[in-house]
Amino acid sequence: MFFALFFIALIIPSVASAQEPAPPRVGGHVGIAFPIVTRSDGTTTTISEDFIVGFPVGITIRNSSPVAFDFEFVPTINNSPSQDVTLTVHPGAIYSFKKSYAVGIRAAFDIGADTYGFTPLVQRSWKIKGNTKYFVEADFPVRFRQQPDGRRTRSGAFTAHFGVSF
Repeated sequence: MFFALFFIALIIPSVASAQEPAPPRVGGHVGIAFPIVTRSDGTTTTISEDFIVGFPVGITIRNSSPVAFDFEFVPTINNSPSQDVTLTVHPGAIYSFKKSYAVGIRAAFDIGADTYGFTPLVQRSWKIKGNTKYFVEADFPVRFRQQPDGRRTRSGAFTAHFGVSF
């Protein structure tokens, strides 16, 4: 009984002083991303050996919490002999710290390929004007792929991502 009264005494003041939550804000970002180093199936490849460029475009939903939901699409062009073009669907959560730093993690699904994975990230941003910011992001994509011959492969990379958020 004592614990129930103690709990109620703690809850009532916080409920009475609770404000109505702020409505969600919708923003977004556009950018360009370059995989600098990739390690796949025991082989390391650098940007000079295999030039790949991605064009991330995202929609961000945030409220007063430091955590935001970010839904990103990344069309990627690979200069390999077959000129591969892929699309990665990249939903995730971003936690913003003070001083314009953020960390996050995204799920990753390549459309039209048997590839999936996740992408941890670290970000630093600089305010341009209003809600517009320039950002630099270090991405560390980890991918798992089912090869046509049935083998399963995995890869990891370091990717530099530059962009503007609004």
